[in-house]
Amino acid sequence: MLSASVLIGWSSFYSPIALDFGDESQRKGKRPVGLALAPPLNYWGEKYSPYREHQRQSAKYWALLLESYYTRIPRNALTACCQDEPMPPSRTPVTRWGDHRVEQRGSDAVSSMLVTGAGIDPGWRLELRLHDADASRIDHTASPFLGIAAFHGARTASGVRFGDAVTPATLTGVRDATTDLVDHFGFTPITVKAPLTSPARYGERPRSVYFSRGVDSLSTLIHYRDRLDALIGLDWIGSPYGTPQQDEIWAATTTAAAEIGLPLYRVTTNARELLDPIETWNHSHSVVLAALGVLLAGILSEVWISTAQREDLTPDDSAVRPGLLAGWSTEAVTIVRASAASGRNAKARMVAADSFASRWLKVCWEVAGDGNCGACFKCLTTMSNFAAVGELAAVQTRFRAPLTPAAVAALELTGVPYHSLLNIIELVDDLPVGALREAWASVFSRYWPDRELPAATRLRQTSR
Repeated sequence: MLSASVLIGWSSFYSPIALDFGDESQRKGKRPVGLALAPPLNYWGEKYSPYREHQRQSAKYWALLLESYYTRIPRNALTACCQDEPMPPSRTPVTRWGDHRVEQRGSDAVSSMLVTGAGIDPGWRLELRLHDADASRIDHTASPFLGIAAFHGARTASGVRFGDAVTPATLTGVRDATTDLVDHFGFTPITVKAPLTSPARYGERPRSVYFSRGVDSLSTLIHYRDRLDALIGLDWIGSPYGTPQQDEIWAATTTAAAEIGLPLYRVTTNARELLDPIETWNHSHSVVLAALGVLLAGILSEVWISTAQREDLTPDDSAVRPGLLAGWSTEAVTIVRASAASGRNAKARMVAADSFASRWLKVCWEVAGDGNCGACFKCLTTMSNFAAVGELAAVQTRFRAPLTPAAVAALELTGVPYHSLLNIIELVDDLPVGALREAWASVFSRYWPDRELPAATRLRQTSR
């Protein structure tokens, strides 16, 4: 016998989402009675009120989105549902992408497309922006948008109608990436089509790496410094991400780039308004970073994205799978999977040994400006990475609170993406025997009592 509700979705800000099918005695083939939404889970921490406001706003988005997708509910589940209103004929929702524009807006170069579909505000445009640049330097085709369109379509099981021209390698690559999303992420197979145009020809251009000042990007930068010519920084503007904290964080990132002597290209986008309600940033970040990288076709030849997990802990649905990143590449820009070492602990050792990296380490968005709060999940895991290799003293002044077993034991992990939780296994494996290691082990066992879980697969199953 079926339960009164059926789990159909997951979002980065919400716990599982269910549709209530009402009384089981009602007839087959009717509309779900209503939406039952579990209390929101804050990816960034409960005290960060701008994100809680975003959650409340997104509830309306989810209601519209799920209403348009009710035909995706398995037919056998509908035997338990019903209202008197008949269900309309089954059809696949369609998201339309068109009206591509490249514009100069003040000092910024902006490429945008109109996106029309269920749950999307009328007139909403996806924007990719390169700050302080002439519009002649960015890609003038719609190629940067096709990957995001395919990701959204495959995740929501909606058809994609893409009306503007892309290059042949872009179309081929996105089709391959979509297959990868189906095979390894469990997304829905879709057909990706787009008009074609000839690619522009560029001369030699620099290699670049995304630079967030986290352990991953810092270790990549210092390890491959002689091969890298430029930095890309993803900044956020507008609510809810463009907070006063972010303004000060970006100012410090600019200063760090100047110190190391590399040009820093500032890019921004509103892509998370489209993607956050349907998928976690852990899964969607690579397609967004790749799109912004492809936007810089007239400036850069390679865009490096740093990996996070130890190789043996990397989940099958990692956003930086080599095949997936290859699919986001074009004739002009190659998206590269970069790693200075396998695992955060080994990268922490590299950062600790470099005066530039240890001085500019920034992993926390809970506090403005320089430094890190020292109390959130990201801060405690990062400090523990350094403690695992005996190098906490090198970065302790970067954190505003000390690392203690009590702080770790008190962590609440509900809502933390499972990709981030994989780092706990590396900590338990590498920390010396003692109170800190036991604290992390207790946190792990609190959520997954079977400590013998195969790290990269069983953890995913039990944490969702």
